[in-house]
Amino acid sequence: MDKNAYVLRLGQRLPKAIQQNVVGIGWAHAPDLLQHPQWDALKTSLRQAYPAMYEGNERSLGNGAGSVWRFLFEMKTGDLVLVPCDEGFHLAEVVSDAYFEPAGVSDDFAWRRKIVWRKAGAIPRSHASNELQKRLKVRNTCASATDLLNDICKAEAAKGPVSFNSTALSGVHEAVSKALKSSLNDRQLEELVRSLALASGATSAEVLPKRGPVGDADVKAVYDLRIGGAHMEAKIQVLYQVKHHQGVSDAYGIQQLIDRMDVMGGEAVKGCFVTTAPAVTAEAQTLAEANDILVVKERELIDWILSVGLGSSLGERD
Repeated sequence: MDKNAYVLRLGQRLPKAIQQNVVGIGWAHAPDLLQHPQWDALKTSLRQAYPAMYEGNERSLGNGAGSVWRFLFEMKTGDLVLVPCDEGFHLAEVVSDAYFEPAGVSDDFAWRRKIVWRKAGAIPRSHASNELQKRLKVRNTCASATDLLNDICKAEAAKGPVSFNSTALSGVHEAVSKALKSSLNDRQLEELVRSLALASGATSAEVLPKRGPVGDADVKAVYDLRIGGAHMEAKIQVLYQVKHHQGVSDAYGIQQLIDRMDVMGGEAVKGCFVTTAPAVTAEAQTLAEANDILVVKERELIDWILSVGLGSSLGERD
């Protein structure tokens, strides 16, 4: 089921909404609105209930009917509701159908939906993107914000204010992620990892032949961990198993890498499992940790690319 999002202005009703875990709209003197799930019938019902407000004012009637329609007939269980406040906005998830609460007639808060608040307090306005901040200022009682779902999720998860750097890097990450999935074949991805190893300090790196002994590894890099003079030279070989995966990588590739490392033997051989998938299975992670293998998933791979520069990672050092 697709999730929608709405900005809902509660004004002075916000404290009661927080206390009672509800959101709602006005139009309490029109208790039969749910009986009119047709646009023209809904407008007629509103005009009859509020003649002084809507008679001869089609624009105002249309705006009011739009808010009512969205709250009563479009909004559904599981949708998100953003309630603007001085600090920013409160975020809630709808957990009921719309209903009429007679006790709310006196303060014009009778049309309601039950909700759960996603956070205990308000999400600071500074955590929202510019587009989301503008949408929070909309004057309609209930307005759609479904087109900004991604911005809403980012604001909810944000640890601090939106900045130019974080916004720019987010766009770069998305572009690199798309390129990894669509612009590289398996061999090119292996070449990319080889270039990354060289750009990160490896003294040599090579893509290994496909046919080898037991197990499998795609790239071998040598790092010189010399601490002092030549007599303290220590070379470490790192075997990279590189997988062009989407979704989740399982333990198979890590086991292949372990088997190849066992053949080579020695403490000077380390392993690194690189995948374009955003996650690995719990079994894969446990197996990697038990064998001291570093797991580099999509996010870490993109960070690695950006840390050495796109030119270096694409092989311009060679």
